[in-house]
Amino acid sequence: MKTDKIYLFLLIAVFSIQAISCNRMLDIAPENKLTREKFWQKKEDAVSAIIGTYSTLRSNQEAFLYWGEVRGELLNSIPGKGAGTDKESIDVFLIQPSNVMNKYTNFYKVINQANLVIKNIPGIVAKDPSFSTENANQIMGEAYFLRAFTYFWLARTFKEVPLILEPSESDGQNYNVIKSPFEVIMTQVLADIKLAENSLPVAYDSDVQTKGRATRYAAYAFEADVDLWLGKNQEAIAACDMVINSKQFALLTPTNLGNLFTPGNTGESIWELQYNNSLNQTHSLYTWFNNKPYFSGNPVFSLFDDPVDARIVTSITPGGSVQKYNISTNDAHWIFYRYADVILMKAEALAHLVPDNVANLSLTVKEINKIRSRAGIALIPVISNTQQADEFLLDERGRELCFEGKRWFDLVRFASRNNFAGKDMLISRIVSAVNGVDQLVIRTRVDNPESWYLPLHVDALSSNSLLVQNPYYQ
Repeated sequence: MKTDKIYLFLLIAVFSIQAISCNRMLDIAPENKLTREKFWQKKEDAVSAIIGTYSTLRSNQEAFLYWGEVRGELLNSIPGKGAGTDKESIDVFLIQPSNVMNKYTNFYKVINQANLVIKNIPGIVAKDPSFSTENANQIMGEAYFLRAFTYFWLARTFKEVPLILEPSESDGQNYNVIKSPFEVIMTQVLADIKLAENSLPVAYDSDVQTKGRATRYAAYAFEADVDLWLGKNQEAIAACDMVINSKQFALLTPTNLGNLFTPGNTGESIWELQYNNSLNQTHSLYTWFNNKPYFSGNPVFSLFDDPVDARIVTSITPGGSVQKYNISTNDAHWIFYRYADVILMKAEALAHLVPDNVANLSLTVKEINKIRSRAGIALIPVISNTQQADEFLLDERGRELCFEGKRWFDLVRFASRNNFAGKDMLISRIVSAVNGVDQLVIRTRVDNPESWYLPLHVDALSSNSLLVQNPYYQ
């Protein structure tokens, strides 16, 4: 327990070794030379550096929600509740380059800290005899994982962003960097994941650390996610099987589903952001979903077509408030990957391995039914084709993973396959959450696939002369 408390405390400590303020491109100050010379000397420096990187990742909580969930059809903003025009505009796809929610500064802070760890950790081995090469490789594996994960979010949100693999250390560095194509970024993401898989542990000394830090199984789950985006279905299946065959994870029983987020760190969780009100580690999810609230989750009721579904009471209240984070201390955990997600990712990969293949679709049904069985609802008898599988999968992912920052990205991934063959599916689901003339308005705003990505913020464009605005917003 003492180790857990130290770990949790470190997560809220200021990551002072990189005094982060503003530079011309990414709002990241070069690392002070004196600080650099005094730091990176011993094992404790390495540990605090990587824990600080996790802490900075947590500062992106709001973006995880708005970028990954609010743009989907399962949440509706409630105007006039104080969220503000910029945030409400995200929900109705009326997004300007000046919108504050387009800022990616904190994501690049994570990347810069990861880059610093990758560059400086090897040198500590020669300076501190207690810091082994194995220790160094593990922490570098975490840094590669976090860098990859951050770029994964940026690529899915903006499509093209600057790809920076060296730390900001000097005012003399060139901070004008062009955007890299989506495919180039994702190739780097996969390369970083592979480096992480080779050096991450399967577990740490406690459940708190095992669930809150990157493990080898978290890397496998992450890889499966990336593989699905790239159409690498066989690789996605293999990555999912690494998690499944480990026997380290299991679906919670229906009566324990509420424990996923509070108190968290369950046997179903693979990797999550941890919060603890007693240590002043909080977010605003309760305020946004339950106290104000800024959102209504009423659209999700259309997916829950069986009233005995065990997920209803742990996902949403009868009045439409989100239940998953309904704790007034604002310290419910935010889960990035859990076992149910891995099962559904495998089902998706199987369905697309060979389109309309009867044997593979049968296996897809088997995986989906694992989730439905846990929920206590009727099993799917058969799926006839891959298109039908997509509809079943999107519905099941919506029921299982609603409000967890995945919905918009799920819609885009499914819609983008085979040269946007699923575009009409995305449009129909998005407009289903609004009524009347709003359906026509929203339909025109999401008809162009380029509109599925956010614009680069005006500050990023003004500070980097080589950046070009995303096509839809030019």
